[in-house]
Amino acid sequence: MASRPPPSALASPPLNPLRSSQPAVRLAIASQESAEAAVSATTTTESSKLRQEAAAGGGRSCALPTWALIGGIAAGAAAAVLLSAGAGPALALGPEGPLVEEFWDNMRRYALYVVTVSTGVAYTVLQPIVELLKNPVTALLIVAVLAGSGFLVSQVLNAMVGNSDFIYRYE
Repeated sequence: MASRPPPSALASPPLNPLRSSQPAVRLAIASQESAEAAVSATTTTESSKLRQEAAAGGGRSCALPTWALIGGIAAGAAAAVLLSAGAGPALALGPEGPLVEEFWDNMRRYALYVVTVSTGVAYTVLQPIVELLKNPVTALLIVAVLAGSGFLVSQVLNAMVGNSDFIYRYE
């Protein structure tokens, strides 16, 4: 009978990297605050550089030369004119078109559909509000909500058209 080698001789080297003979390496991880500060400093510096470059280049944000932009627009317009040269007038809306009466009948039906649906939605929304107006407490709350909503919408619209005194500062 042949003798077997001891089990320790058959074992493979350890696969655990923590128990290997290589030295351990420690990695330094930055704190959350320092990472946020670095990101904000980078974006502020980059955005100010981009604004300065745009101001120096006449305010353009495109890297293409002017001749390439104008040439591309002109080529696109020429292609559109050439492709539509043999098309002729639209037949659906012309006096000799086959779909004129059916087209306008369909358009009239869509207008009636819009009126019907919108009046149904208005009735469905306003019916519970009218019921709530019978109680003085809920009536006061509904009036306050409507007045606040109107004020909010007016403020948003004034800001959108530039009627407000608020000045945006991009610094």
